[in-house]
Amino acid sequence: MKVILLKDVRRVGQHGEVKDVADGYAFNFLFPQKLAEPATEEKIKNLETQKQAHEAEIQKGEEELTAKIMSLRGKRVALQSRATEKGGLFKSIVAKDIIKAIKAEH
Repeated sequence: MKVILLKDVRRVGQHGEVKDVADGYAFNFLFPQKLAEPATEEKIKNLETQKQAHEAEIQKGEEELTAKIMSLRGKRVALQSRATEKGGLFKSIVAKDIIKAIKAEH
């Protein structure tokens, strides 16, 4: 029997996959625990359109991120922090500090 997995199932597959499992396993374990649903043509088509929409969304996000990274390329960010006479910092500079400085300047 073909089923669409609604959640990750050990030794069967991951969420959103269409798998062929034994009828008894589907009816006695997967369906009662709402881990899967029967795979009909309509549900498979809906799943494919959802996957395509999700992939397009991810692609769009990656493109936006790449554009933001390219806009920052070559620019400098200045951070001020207290230092010792030898030049060592009293406090380490972490990613959060860098992000805050980038948002303030750009």
